Amino acid sequence: HAVGGGWFSIRNHAMRLGAEEKPSDGMIETEDGLLHVKAVKFFLDGALGSRGAALLEPYSDALNTSGILLYSGEELFNLTREWTVAGFQVGIHAIGDAAAKVVLDVYEKLGNESGRGIGKTSAEMRMRLEHAQIMEETDVHRLIRLGVIPTIQPQFIGDWTFAEDRLGKERAKGRGYLWQTFLDKGALHLPLGSDFPIEKVRPLQSMYNAVTRKDSKGLPEGGWNPEERLSRFQAFKGFTQDAAFAHFAEETEGLIQPGYWADFVVLDRDVLRCRDEQLLYSEGAVLGTFVGGREVWRASSVWPEVGRTARDTHHDFAIGSSAGEVETDNREQGEDREVSLSEDQNANAVWENVGGEADEFEQGCRREGKLREEECQEEEETFSKR
Repeated sequence: HAVGGGWFSIRNHAMRLGAEEKPSDGMIETEDGLLHVKAVKFFLDGALGSRGAALLEPYSDALNTSGILLYSGEELFNLTREWTVAGFQVGIHAIGDAAAKVVLDVYEKLGNESGRGIGKTSAEMRMRLEHAQIMEETDVHRLIRLGVIPTIQPQFIGDWTFAEDRLGKERAKGRGYLWQTFLDKGALHLPLGSDFPIEKVRPLQSMYNAVTRKDSKGLPEGGWNPEERLSRFQAFKGFTQDAAFAHFAEETEGLIQPGYWADFVVLDRDVLRCRDEQLLYSEGAVLGTFVGGREVWRASSVWPEVGRTARDTHHDFAIGSSAGEVETDNREQGEDREVSLSEDQNANAVWENVGGEADEFEQGCRREGKLREEECQEEEETFSKR
């Protein structure tokens, strides 16, 4: 009803809950693309903080436990096979290294069944390892080989306050929160998210977590295991292109270009170049939010409305695309309306020098990364002294 009523203002790719629902409950896809339900999620273990994450060896601060597994490998295989045969994408919550190993065993077995009812490999099904927080090296290689997608929540870096207690320093460093390692070993996609509704949705702060390996208080100094931090461009891609790929939406989401949904925000800062602290302390950074070409929110006190805005049009598939101009197709009145944002200097900040295709984007990332290191180092050092 929210979608049909026209006031649903977020694009939502939801998952069915494997423990409570069944494949016959079916998939959902609304005409306007705002709601998709084509995936299922299972929970295999608990959290690291509560010592529920399933580990290969006992907890360093509780030698009598290695965590919990909610399913055996055989049980999980049988359940996930039923959903994959029905065409659903599968995501499994696995925080501990023992849980990750079971998930990869299941996904590998499912991939080997490609000729018996499923018809696709594990990579083609885009099977997801939700969280992938603790993994031994051999399973990192196996994840890459199978094409399994690790989904990362940068806010979880706040676990540094207890992770070494739970795992011990050596295990925490060698197996924990291996963000850059996934990319270095060959992962093509590293989607980033918030873990909503458990965590709050704070994209800019999460980007700060990703590029600094520091928590919301700016700790620890220098970042926790900083060799695993992401570049600005890896993080930006993780929140956009990689996130879209992770739910089969890479041809309509994650970029601003012709044929894609015009989903974007207008910011008062360039997240590819601004100081790290401007990502952490980002209140007021968003000037406007657009979904499907429709304006759904505006900071009118700093970005006043002038004349007709996208809010006056019916949102539909984007036929034009850049941060400077967005065209929306108005089905109800049968005319195209162009909404120009080019007079606002902030509108182009995020998308400057970012190519439309993935390879162009990566090349732009590399070029801009060098520029940022050369141009911003002195400014950041000055800010730190303050």
